[in-house]
Amino acid sequence: MGQWLDSLTGWLSANPQWLGLAIFLVACIECLAIAGIIVPGTVLLFAVAVLAGSGTFSLGETLLLGFLGGLVGDALSYTVGKYFHQNIRRLPLLRHHPEWIGSAEAFPALRHRQPAGRAFHRAVAADAADGRRHV
Repeated sequence: MGQWLDSLTGWLSANPQWLGLAIFLVACIECLAIAGIIVPGTVLLFAVAVLAGSGTFSLGETLLLGFLGGLVGDALSYTVGKYFHQNIRRLPLLRHHPEWIGSAEAFPALRHRQPAGRAFHRAVAADAADGRRHV
């Protein structure tokens, strides 16, 4: 991943007009239910935040872009979970990688610690056998 990250940060350094979109998209992808497990969002967010801190954006603008990206990612995850509910396990990509759903369900924030996590857990991780919600 080092070479890929170096080329991305190099490109963003040469094209700072895309940095805001990069911050928003990385935060959004990091907060997506399944993609956040696959994509190393923390490393990417750190890299683009360092670039933003070099003077392209103020701290407030950087935080706002990250917050809005995360908010959109959480909202998309909730919507997908609400729409598909238990059928999400039948999607082709997830059918071949059931461990992704397992690790997402086991994530502590999804159980009790955060309101958004509780909402996702209510939408996706309800018990299919008896319809009770695990909250």
